[in-house]
Amino acid sequence: GVFESTRPLAVLQLIREDNAMVLDKLFVEPDALGEGLGRRLYDHALQLTRQEGIARLEIDADPYAADFYAHCGAVQTGMVASTVTPGRQLPFFVHTIK
Repeated sequence: GVFESTRPLAVLQLIREDNAMVLDKLFVEPDALGEGLGRRLYDHALQLTRQEGIARLEIDADPYAADFYAHCGAVQTGMVASTVTPGRQLPFFVHTIK
């Protein structure tokens, strides 16, 4: 199964800004999709954001991941320019921590 692998299957990176936590990376290996790893990492990101006393998680989402973030409770508030690919627009999501 998926959990018998010795290589990393998923990664999460958060960056703290003044009034928000930024989800910089959330990646799950394609062959590990559907195992719940992405949701567990996302929930962990929310927990860490809350522990830091921050009420806002911001996400520049890959367009293919937009449905995932919406399903997790984030709200798309607009589009932002990609910092990697010139001319590419990315969905911008905010998850307000209650």
